[in-house]
Amino acid sequence: MKKVYISFFLLICTNQLFCQEKNDNSFYLELLGNGGLYSFNYEYNFYDSLNARIGLSYSFALFEMITIPIMINYVNPQNAISPEIGIGFTIGRFGGFLLDEKYRVGAILTGTVGIRFHNDNNRLIKIAYTPLINLESGKILHFGGISFGKRF
Repeated sequence: MKKVYISFFLLICTNQLFCQEKNDNSFYLELLGNGGLYSFNYEYNFYDSLNARIGLSYSFALFEMITIPIMINYVNPQNAISPEIGIGFTIGRFGGFLLDEKYRVGAILTGTVGIRFHNDNNRLIKIAYTPLINLESGKILHFGGISFGKRF
């Protein structure tokens, strides 16, 4: 009988853990955003209205570039329409306009000012101004990104 009680207790606990409706995670594709031409991103809400984001992009079409955007954003995940403000940096292999040289590995400052939408099915759409800023030269590459994904 003791095993039945323990099994029942574990079933209730695991049901509570896996059936949460908080949707603390997001996965999305961002076009022309903090990662450059595109990036695949994972986001985790770690404190009320703060989330951490990491992404990955690799481009070989016009020029070879790999980027990893890492950011902290302020957003209210409970509202279906919410403003988003964030700051971070993009690590990568850059060149051309941003660095005035061929290519090198480095980090550049980036930010996000935008708005995000999500519906009852947890589909996610984000539209944002996402500048890439080279602190050494002071050059700014003005990007506007759009993202499509899912909260889970």
